[in-house]
Amino acid sequence: MGSCVGSYRGLQDSFIHKFCEMARPEIYRLMVTQNVNHSILSIPSTMTSFGQSGDYYNIGMFDVSGSMCEVWPHIKENWNREVAPLLNGSTDIYTFGDDVKFRRSETNLEDGDFDCSGTEDLGEALKTIHEKVHQRKEINCRIFWITDGGSCEDSAAIGIDDLHIPQGKTIEFYLLGVGDSFPVQYSIDIRSKLHNGSASCPTLFWNRLLDHEGTLAEMVKIGEEVTKGMLKLNVSIPGKIVPLIPETKTNARCGEFLYYEMEPEQLKSSLVITAEDGSSIPVEEGIRLADARFLVDKLYKQWVSVIMQRHRNKQGVPIGFFEMMENCFILQMKDCDDVASSNIKDRIARKNIKHLKLEFATLMNQSRGIVSLESKFQNEIELAEAIFKSTVQSRYDDRLLKIKGHGESEWTDDILAFKEIYLSLKDEIEALPEPEADDCCRVLMGSFIGDLKDPDFLDVLQLNKMIFLMTMTFTGIPIYAPVKDSAQINPWTLHVKNICVSPFEILSQRVIESALTAGADSTNDKEIRLQQDNPGSVCNAIVPIVPKQHCKALKKLIRTNVFAVGATFCILKNALIVDHSCHLAALACVWFKTIQDYPAASRPEFIVKRLSDIEETAKVYMDRPTIVNYVSALQKNPSLALMTESEEQEGSVLKCESIIKPVFLISLVKDQLKDMEDPGLLLKLIVVEFLGRCLSSYTSKCPYMDLTTSVTEEMRQAKLEQISSELLEGAGLGDAELLTSCFARQDVAKHVRQKVADVSGDVIAKSSLLPDVPQPNVDKIARLRHSGSAGQVSWQGLQAWAQELACGATPLWSPASVQDAFSGPMVVSYVHHALEHRQSRERMTRALTSHVDARDVVSKRLISEQEYFIRHNLLPKVVSRDAAGAPEQLVQQVASRSQAGTRDRPKPPSITT
Repeated sequence: MGSCVGSYRGLQDSFIHKFCEMARPEIYRLMVTQNVNHSILSIPSTMTSFGQSGDYYNIGMFDVSGSMCEVWPHIKENWNREVAPLLNGSTDIYTFGDDVKFRRSETNLEDGDFDCSGTEDLGEALKTIHEKVHQRKEINCRIFWITDGGSCEDSAAIGIDDLHIPQGKTIEFYLLGVGDSFPVQYSIDIRSKLHNGSASCPTLFWNRLLDHEGTLAEMVKIGEEVTKGMLKLNVSIPGKIVPLIPETKTNARCGEFLYYEMEPEQLKSSLVITAEDGSSIPVEEGIRLADARFLVDKLYKQWVSVIMQRHRNKQGVPIGFFEMMENCFILQMKDCDDVASSNIKDRIARKNIKHLKLEFATLMNQSRGIVSLESKFQNEIELAEAIFKSTVQSRYDDRLLKIKGHGESEWTDDILAFKEIYLSLKDEIEALPEPEADDCCRVLMGSFIGDLKDPDFLDVLQLNKMIFLMTMTFTGIPIYAPVKDSAQINPWTLHVKNICVSPFEILSQRVIESALTAGADSTNDKEIRLQQDNPGSVCNAIVPIVPKQHCKALKKLIRTNVFAVGATFCILKNALIVDHSCHLAALACVWFKTIQDYPAASRPEFIVKRLSDIEETAKVYMDRPTIVNYVSALQKNPSLALMTESEEQEGSVLKCESIIKPVFLISLVKDQLKDMEDPGLLLKLIVVEFLGRCLSSYTSKCPYMDLTTSVTEEMRQAKLEQISSELLEGAGLGDAELLTSCFARQDVAKHVRQKVADVSGDVIAKSSLLPDVPQPNVDKIARLRHSGSAGQVSWQGLQAWAQELACGATPLWSPASVQDAFSGPMVVSYVHHALEHRQSRERMTRALTSHVDARDVVSKRLISEQEYFIRHNLLPKVVSRDAAGAPEQLVQQVASRSQAGTRDRPKPPSITT
């Protein structure tokens, strides 16, 4: 047995020395003032070891209440795989719910440990932990506290103020919060009282989403910290874990920083570092500079973590601590000049500087907030987020990038694929002509092709996703499109309200993002106004455009995921998703609005160029299998292609997410569609499907009267007044008759109703509301919209589109076909078809009724609706007018006769309607 232990010790010693050769402690120069330098000793995280057998006691306290049911399988699996194998020494596993249960003296969790037991008794669990670390003889302890805090109860078995670390012991406290309701304040207070291990260990591990990936990531981080804490080095000169405190320490663990109030050269010449076995550990030769990035990403995160713990333990924050942090950062940023050059290298540098300043400001605000007595967070999750961002050493939250399946790993793969294509096209790109002034951003004078030709372009591919999207130039057409959830899900529903014109025909997303970063006034749509006195200069998105002369050479790059992510960000303002239809859909919306706003007969030259560039950019996507299949369906079976969703066609399901899709694609492939047997029928189907989608949820009781007559609501009410007057006159109601027939106040209204009903037929027959021939209500139809299924398309826009395709060198249909398609009788036929068939599939599988047959059917429907309208509006109106207009003296006479108790009054006549 002894030989085995000796062999293990020898292996451990050789392992330590091997790692010490690979990664050595480093000394950093920290500029405190312009002429004063202090020192930071950094112990690399890679200096790990196998640890010490038998010298550790581990206690795991796991929440097994009912609220943990969803996440428990992930916790068990990932604990057993990522953490349990690393635990040297003795281990006790406990669970807590209604009560605290000892499970086993082993490292692994088992399925039976989860018993879904009521509420969490945090107080009793804490008492158990406190007793165990005091009873055990091991000088090194690890505590693992995992809970979601759902329905928690604190039995006050032990107060937090009563907690303390046994003298001579080192405790590492690993706190894993689960979900959005775990007791942050309570848990952080416990951790502050029971942790004196590595200062580099995060205050909080947090799995907010309750998923397998999130649990795995946090367990991996815990495992890394456990490994880092196994190796302890001794230093001959005591250092401080944060400045301005009296306490010093003579040892350090992997990942820790020690602060010295002496010059780096002096520290280096005197410092001796030894391992626990007494062997000397060499220090790196050179002295490094503690630059701004090092301060924000590493050093300050440890300092804030320690200061927060001191604050929780009521030890106070050293006077001048935050001021010292600010001074050191400002000194490092002093030499970072804001270069005015627009090349990629300087642009990246400027972006990094701004990002670094923002990170530092956020860190300082959150740190001050956490330790400030006056700070009041809205809830415990806000507190957790502040702690997580100010004490955990990570540059950005990868959890956000995993939304919609496009996280950092996918982005890395996308960049590699983009880079490979770029390098294969590099010579061809270099040979392309320089972008013309009209193709460059009007504000920054940069362009997409200009960035590709920049000698430092590959540097931008090394940036993380968000910085890349803010640095790369995506030039295009500036638009204003309200930010809606529907467009995030289905970009074909995008609605463009404004397209900027001269002098801002072309901009890049960098202009918008820079303005928003600088604090420009905006709403939830994230829009900016380029000229304060010009409402037409409002924009919030950029639709990327590639000049016609560059499209062919850049096609492969445009079809990459990297460009798709960039286009999605420019258009939908969302950096977390990639939508491969977004760019084509936005091009369609801009094209459609442009031809509607600028008729072909009087189109300015810059609009002609815009349309040409849109069409050429869109054609890059036309050989996609889904687009090829859809165009084929438009040509062979247009009814199928226009359905919201149809059955499988040549291997894929056809979808018409919005009318803008077929409208735009038809314009791009009109030469292919000229061979159709009847292109005019395609136009009519488009129109009827547009009306059908707009009327699919139309709820009027008289839809035919609304849409196939020119009678407005005001005209209807005026007609009602006229008819009601005639009815009252024809009824011949007199006072004597009312006194004879009525015995109570309510009898007056009943009698009036009966008399009006007797004469209404003749009066109504002479006063019809209906026209002789149904005609479309143009004003009503022109206002029809359905953003969810028709998108950008409107009635006026549809007419402009039809006329656009009827002119030019190769028209798809004749002007006569357009006139026929939008004639009054045909529109009545469309309305009838749309109202009778509310579902897209039914609409497109039924033959369109001829305008003659539709006229006869609609006329009958109008008569029926008029009868309904009069029945429900006219008679009540007449009755209320006459009953209300009866002389008060007469009504009083009737009422007094009723009160006198006339017993033999006749039964009131029955009412017919």
